[in-house]
Amino acid sequence: MEATQLLANEITPFAANEGSLRELQARIKDWLVRNKVRSHPEVVSAVKAAMARREGAGEAGREEGGSSTEEALEVEGEGEKAEEGLGLEGAGKT
Repeated sequence: MEATQLLANEITPFAANEGSLRELQARIKDWLVRNKVRSHPEVVSAVKAAMARREGAGEAGREEGGSSTEEALEVEGEGEKAEEGLGLEGAGKT
């Protein structure tokens, strides 16, 4: 009950304009979905593995003059795969 009252107080400035209220609701929904995905154990382990690879590539890259762009792209791909695995793809989009 208290959380509902706090949320109602926070959205009061948006209540007068229905368009801004819809946008706020869409952004909150997107935020909740992203937090759910980011806290999923598979995503957490994938990010840790990608960071470990990136750290290893960064050290090797400094020695060889390479880049870790591919590793950064792999992190994004793993997050998308995790969203699909959770059945959340497109859930935050309105």
